[in-house]
Amino acid sequence: MLKLSELRSILGVHFTWHKSRLDCFLQILMGLFIVRTVNLREIALAIESKAKIDSRYRRIKAFFTDFKLIGLVTNPRKILKLFSLKID
Repeated sequence: MLKLSELRSILGVHFTWHKSRLDCFLQILMGLFIVRTVNLREIALAIESKAKIDSRYRRIKAFFTDFKLIGLVTNPRKILKLFSLKID
C-alpha cells in the first residue's frame, strides 16, 4: 500500500522504533479505522495478513504488553504537533 508506506516514513521520523514494531503499530491503527472499536479481537480480524487470527491477536497484545506509549500519553502536545493540529 502506497499510503501505508508514506505513513511509515512520516512516523519513522518521530518514533525510533524497529520497522517491525512500526509496521505492527500501523496495522493496528488501520484496523482501528476499519472497525472503529478498541476491541483487540475485532482489530485482529481487520488486519490483512496470512497469519491466523489468533496469531494476529497475540501480536497486538504483545505490542501493548511489551511497549509503553508513555511519551505520547503524558505529552498530548506531541500528538497534536505530529498531525499539525493547533494547540489552544
